[in-house]
Amino acid sequence: MASSESAMRHSSENVFSFASAADIIRSSQKDDYVESVLNDKLSAVIRQVFGTRTLHKFSSEVSLLGGLMYLSLTTLSGTRTLGEEYCDIFLVSKNLDSLLGFRQRLGYVVSSTVFPYVLNRSLPTIRRKLRHEIDKLDQSRSADPDKQQLRSRIRRVLLRNLQSLTSGDAVNVLHLAVFYFYGSYYHFVKRLWGIRYIFPRQLQEHEQRPGYEILGLLLSVQLTVKLFRELKLLLPESPEYQNQADAGTEKSIIEDVGTHVTIDLSNPEQLAFIPESSRRCPLCLSYMTDPAATPCGHLFCWSCICEWCAEKPECPLCRQPSKEQNLLLLK
Repeated sequence: MASSESAMRHSSENVFSFASAADIIRSSQKDDYVESVLNDKLSAVIRQVFGTRTLHKFSSEVSLLGGLMYLSLTTLSGTRTLGEEYCDIFLVSKNLDSLLGFRQRLGYVVSSTVFPYVLNRSLPTIRRKLRHEIDKLDQSRSADPDKQQLRSRIRRVLLRNLQSLTSGDAVNVLHLAVFYFYGSYYHFVKRLWGIRYIFPRQLQEHEQRPGYEILGLLLSVQLTVKLFRELKLLLPESPEYQNQADAGTEKSIIEDVGTHVTIDLSNPEQLAFIPESSRRCPLCLSYMTDPAATPCGHLFCWSCICEWCAEKPECPLCRQPSKEQNLLLLK
């Protein structure tokens, strides 16, 4: 093994070429397709054995199992994935000085499957705590009206972007833009572990693949414009600032009309008539926040069921028709 790695270091510059962005993307798409087929097969088996309700309840775990099975049978065991075989590329250390060891492969597999699962399961709780902390910005009073208005604007900007900030959308887009510029790491996990793709041979001049620098530029412009728009809302010259020139008067009017109070079913005193066994959302599996009922009577978090019905206008549990305008928010 040591001699093979030494030979690899000695001849890497003459024999191997780093895989192009086009081949890396094509390989990833192929693997995503194969993994989706595997997940569909697993879902079909679980549906037949345990029923649709159980499948829906453990859909995240099914996806985790499918990903673990696929990467364990390929990358972890030291063989190539179907996507890598399709594009004839290999995983190696970023410096081309060694093959991937078992620990590096294991860390990559766990980081690609288990870590995203744990993070997604924790996101509802993290967002709820962050939302509570952000709300404190508006609750604290300041003698300076300008500071109070600035706090209110910061609070609104954070709440509006809380979903994307906690899901890492901006980081993923930025990472994708960097990949389009340099063609090195398509997945953040591979950058974390220093894993790159190579061709098993030196490419000829006519085999060189085109780059995607123009896509990286477009993504960079998109991120810059979005960041500029959000920061602009914090400036006194922005229209939103001008609309709140008389913030005290507006706030008193709003308070007279009434403000929405978030209902969190983790508190047993809120909507106490709902039993403990029914206080968790079947979609996010956390205690419901702002519970809402579908026409068939099932309860979900308001945000969860709205996102679901926006894509599939039906109840996730019984599949009866359920449009967004038919949802009932409980108070």
